[in-house]
This record gives sequence, C-alpha cells and structure tokens, in this order.
Amino acid sequence: LTQGPIVVGTLWYDSMMNADKEGIISIKPRARAIGGHCYLWRGVNMKTGMAQISNSWGDSWAKSGDAFISLRDMERLIHEDGEFATAIEQKIKAAK
Repeated sequence: LTQGPIVVGTLWYDSMMNADKEGIISIKPRARAIGGHCYLWRGVNMKTGMAQISNSWGDSWAKSGDAFISLRDMERLIHEDGEFATAIEQKIKAAK
C-alpha cells in the first residue's frame, strides 16, 4: 500500500452488504458467502486494525462508497482464495 491502491477480488458475505454508522463492514459469525466481488483497498490504519476499501456501488453504500473492514476479516478473505493486484513502476534504461 505504499505505492498506491490495490484491486482486491474476494468472496463477498451477506453481512458485508451494509455498513454500520461508522462505515464498518464485517463477516458476522453466521454470514454466508453470496458470491465474489472486486473492490479497491485504499489504505490501512494500523492503530485501529482496519483497512479502508472503496466499492463500485456508488455514494449510497457505506460512507460515500467507502467502508472499513478489520485486517482480521481481510486476512480471512485473502486466505479464502482471494486475490489482489497492484500496478508497479518499472524503470527501463534508455537505449544508447
């Protein structure tokens, strides 16, 4: 996350559909996976242990399209065959 946002693809649970008033989503104990979803991982707050994500569902979801999810839940999602990608800058030497 020091080079920019990460595109994440993970399972999406029914309990993640709606954020609480602080914009937090979570995987509840009896939650069920309802499919897969891609979203943008924009940052991490190490003090709170929360990842900030942006969804593509518009400003009416969570807090203006952004939500927070615990790093524990994010780790679970990645271990459940989640995947992520980020762009990297590669320096190429100019031809002489």
